Amino acid sequence: MKRYLQKIKRFILAAPLLVTTISATSPSLAATISFSRGEIKFDFSQSPVATQTNATTSAISIFVGGSVLTASDAVALVQTEAPIGLAYSQSLGQGQDRDYIGWAESQALLRAIFDIKENTSFSLILQHF
Repeated sequence: MKRYLQKIKRFILAAPLLVTTISATSPSLAATISFSRGEIKFDFSQSPVATQTNATTSAISIFVGGSVLTASDAVALVQTEAPIGLAYSQSLGQGQDRDYIGWAESQALLRAIFDIKENTSFSLILQHF
């Protein structure tokens, strides 16, 4: 049991950020706009020993008589020298006239693994925009 207490402890941080936007038409002639955005930032007191990031986007536009614009963007970053983590995700759907649908989805994921020795402090500052 004493050997276990002397080993390095591991701390894993995982932060997914998912944003989805759906725009659909009404039966009349109209314009629609949908927008969603999320951003989160972490400031770490120690540098991570391993990191993983993943950013995915998807956008679909279907129209017959109208016009539609869909856009999605995602960024995931973990920096080790000045230890920070950033996840940003944005989706937009915009349409005009009728007979259209726009769907946009974006996701940013970051993971950081920290080796924290016994009796060592670790702090994390979280900012959401």
